[in-house]
Amino acid sequence: MSADPPRRKRLMRTREVADLFDVQPDTVIGWAQTGKLRSLRTPGGHEYRFRVSDVEAFVKEDAIAAEVATQ
Repeated sequence: MSADPPRRKRLMRTREVADLFDVQPDTVIGWAQTGKLRSLRTPGGHEYRFRVSDVEAFVKEDAIAAEVATQ
């Protein structure tokens, strides 16, 4: 039985990130294309992958922006 890779090295699929934020996968792809959310491309270049650490940083940045916007 193999263990899960360390959290910081695990890559998330577009659908996983979309489910986390309760948005459509196209929204996540848009974030990746505009550089709002750091991403990697699969070797064929057809799909995006996201490091857990980058998704966590995106969550923190989004929370800070929301807090500033409500002040």
